[in-house]
Amino acid sequence: MNYDQGDIVLVPFPFTMGTSAKPRPAIVVSNSIVNKTQDVILAQITSKPRKDLFSYVLDSDKLSDSLNLASQVRCHKIFIIEKSTIYKKISKLNDEGITELKSKIFSLF
Repeated sequence: MNYDQGDIVLVPFPFTMGTSAKPRPAIVVSNSIVNKTQDVILAQITSKPRKDLFSYVLDSDKLSDSLNLASQVRCHKIFIIEKSTIYKKISKLNDEGITELKSKIFSLF
C-alpha cells in the first residue's frame, strides 16, 4: 500500500522489556520520494498531554477523520518502519497541518 505525508496510521509498538506489541498511532512525515520505497518515516503520536517544545497538537479540524482521543505528535520521536508492518491508515492531516508539523520538526534541528 502507498502512504502519503500526513497520513495517520496504526503501527505495532513493542512493550518495554517484552516481545509483544500494541497498535499505536503514528504520522507519516517522509516525503513522496521516500514513500516510493519499502519504508516510511514516522513520528509517534500520544494521547498524553505534554507541555514541551517537542509536541505538535493534532487539531481535529485539520484531520480527515477525528481520532478517539485528543492527541499530539511527538516530533522528536521519529523512526523508520517498513510499510508492510503498518496495520492501517486511520486519518490524514490536511495541508495546513502538514506545513505546521514540518516547521515544528525542522525547528528541532
